[in-house]
Amino acid sequence: MAITNLSISTGTLLDTARFAAPYYGVVCALSQILNGILFLVTVRSPHLRTNCNRLIGLQAISEMVFAWFYPYFAYNVYTERFVTNSQCFVVMIVPIAGANMTHFMILIIGLDRYLCAVHAIWYKSIPRRHYFGVYAIIAVVIHVTTISAQYFSRTDDKVLCFIPEAFSESIIAECCSASVAIRD
Repeated sequence: MAITNLSISTGTLLDTARFAAPYYGVVCALSQILNGILFLVTVRSPHLRTNCNRLIGLQAISEMVFAWFYPYFAYNVYTERFVTNSQCFVVMIVPIAGANMTHFMILIIGLDRYLCAVHAIWYKSIPRRHYFGVYAIIAVVIHVTTISAQYFSRTDDKVLCFIPEAFSESIIAECCSASVAIRD
């Protein structure tokens, strides 16, 4: 087994996962409800038609998609079923896309706020279609790059299939290193 067992027994891993699964279920349900409300409010309100609010609406959708990992994880936990890392990757492809978009949207919302505050005149002159088009192209490139790296690093290690387990250990180490480098 890989990644989450961290040298613990299968029984301890399953007990820990059974303990955590209801918590994840509540968090995922709240994510669906609250992010769904946020998206609907953003779409329906004529006062929330700014670029930033639209990006926040897209962020809400990304969070909702990310939370779709839970049903398969819970099924594996309660049936005590382990799958290969490769199978986990295939099943988690959509939640991984949500996770990638979530991380990207946080960066883009920050960039949007910076551009609005520092370059206000230029910001207001940008056509929305071009503005969102550039972000969409960048998002697709980032997503395809990360998914490709994950795809080519798959293994046959047995996992419970919590979303990080869709990645191989080498990809997790690279992501952690990049995160530390960015923060420093």
